[in-house]
Amino acid sequence: MTSMVSATRPALRLQLVGPLRLLSMETAEPVPIPKGRATTLFVVLAVHRGQLVGLDDIVAALWPSGGTTNAPQIVASLVSRLRRPLGSSLEHLDGGYRLDTRGWEVDVDDAERLVRSAERDLAAAEPGLSHAAARRAIELLGVGRPLEAHRSLTVVDDLDPVIDALLRRARGVAWASALALGDAESARREAAEATAADPLDEEAQRALMQALCDLGERNAALHTYSRLQRILRQDLGADPDPQTQSLHLRILRGEGGRASDRGTRPDRCGRRFEAVASSAGTQVVGRDDVLAEFADAWRSVVRGESAVLTLLGGAGCGKSEALRAGANHVTATGGVVLDAHCSRYERVTMMQPLVAAIRRFCAGEHPDRVRDLARGLEPALVELIPALADVLSPAVAPHPAPSYGHAVEAVQVFLLNVARRQPLMIAVDDAHVADDGTITVLHRLRASNAPRMLLAVTAQDGDADALSAALGATSRRLFLKPLTAHDVAELARRWRVPAAAGEVYALTGGVPGLVVETLRAVAGGADPDHLVPPLPILRDAALEHLRAAGDAAVRLLALVAVFGRRFRFEDLVRLGFPLPDAVAATQRALRLGLLLVDGDALVFASGLVHAAALASVPEPIRRNVERCLPVAVDRSAPSAVVDLRRGRGRSPIDGLDPAS
Repeated sequence: MTSMVSATRPALRLQLVGPLRLLSMETAEPVPIPKGRATTLFVVLAVHRGQLVGLDDIVAALWPSGGTTNAPQIVASLVSRLRRPLGSSLEHLDGGYRLDTRGWEVDVDDAERLVRSAERDLAAAEPGLSHAAARRAIELLGVGRPLEAHRSLTVVDDLDPVIDALLRRARGVAWASALALGDAESARREAAEATAADPLDEEAQRALMQALCDLGERNAALHTYSRLQRILRQDLGADPDPQTQSLHLRILRGEGGRASDRGTRPDRCGRRFEAVASSAGTQVVGRDDVLAEFADAWRSVVRGESAVLTLLGGAGCGKSEALRAGANHVTATGGVVLDAHCSRYERVTMMQPLVAAIRRFCAGEHPDRVRDLARGLEPALVELIPALADVLSPAVAPHPAPSYGHAVEAVQVFLLNVARRQPLMIAVDDAHVADDGTITVLHRLRASNAPRMLLAVTAQDGDADALSAALGATSRRLFLKPLTAHDVAELARRWRVPAAAGEVYALTGGVPGLVVETLRAVAGGADPDHLVPPLPILRDAALEHLRAAGDAAVRLLALVAVFGRRFRFEDLVRLGFPLPDAVAATQRALRLGLLLVDGDALVFASGLVHAAALASVPEPIRRNVERCLPVAVDRSAPSAVVDLRRGRGRSPIDGLDPAS
């Protein structure tokens, strides 16, 4: 779920820990970096990303033994080569160059954000979210040494202490949150890794003692203290600090080690969504109830449970935006998100949305982790995702194409393996048009009650019968309603056109997609008092919203638009709609929020949709309908109209093409 970036400023993923890698965030394909000194220049700029690197520093890095007389010209040539993959992200400023990685994903920066989030969560007595974020940071930082193939460059020395400090902080919050959760084994593992990296890290040694004590390994805890005492005396000529000595004394006395209530766990396992959303840059208006459900579901997931959310509504109601906000919440708290988008045009390709999501996920992971997650699944996964052949090829023997059942099982098991390693959210947008394979995988995942997994899907209300059956009664169904006048006013304020809020709400009926497009038009200079007939971009948005109701409802709404924004149900039958079809189409339009009930009449919920529906009726048909209207309710009408009312004549709707 990536934000839009201009064509001259590509969205890229940069890996500095382990081997240097640059990937496209859109396609997950590797982005080639020019070889030779161009690569060295890129490393220098990447280590100091976001900062101006002076020309003298660049020359010193490229020619350590001394520069050449034409060094500036050579640097300019190298920059020109780098601009092919980097675009305008590589900036020339006075005195040097800067790599602007805003809009990129950089592993070191992501890890720093996760560590800050983990520390905030731990301070807020929310160890579940804290531990998930810390573990994710450790995974990002623990894949190897920074820039493994470029260790000879002195600039790498600037990155080493940054990575070491981040890894130390991540491990510290990981063992602290694990102890708070009562997960002594995880705390022991994290603390042991920290003491192996730095035997003089007394805080880590103390955490290891506490974890061993909680595991019932009292002698091992006492041995850890003795080893620490010996190392400190030999290397520093000092004894352990009073806090460590106090812990040692409590273990000797058999008091369990903890000075406070041992084994108590906070009741809360996740902070308010608003705080996380703010830190993640999410600004979703009018969806507090939906976001609260996301936060509640994710709290249960980080506690080791499973959860299923289904977001329902019509076109343009903000389902995708709410799903992205939920994904931002998960990412900000250390979870993994696999996002899949379904399209009716890709239904012929088996499990295409999930396969594409797995492919993007694997492209951003260390190959060793991918191999671990795919163990035993290699033949089927390589057949589904040929790009994985280079990673999994040593384990792949010649094999026939997997059967449908084997392919479905491979995708299911791979996703379960990801969830076992890290709390996982599988976000499936427009799941009502998913292929049978994708529906089957979702059903199996839901039926397995896989721990630490959140299934979150969006679907169009009225078209989700197969999906609802697959997800079962355990799914929380959230219906997204139109925005309120207050919500539209808040959006208008953000678009800096607050005076237009009332007119925008009246035109759009609070449908989020129409609200945003209308505010964009007004902010661009359009007069809010003269938006009907709608501008082409608004008409297209309204027609897309309208067509989501299906052909029958489109024909109904296009015809009754001639009556005006308000009409009666019996008018449909008078104009030739068979009663069962009229009932079904009206109910669908009501369910999608295209129509509202007003006493004994029906009314278009959106002025823009009404105007677009009216404009979709060809002029000859509209005139024909308008001529019929005055006599259609007249008992003394000519026989032709009576025949029409009795279904024997030609209805004006017979020439109406819903695609027009």
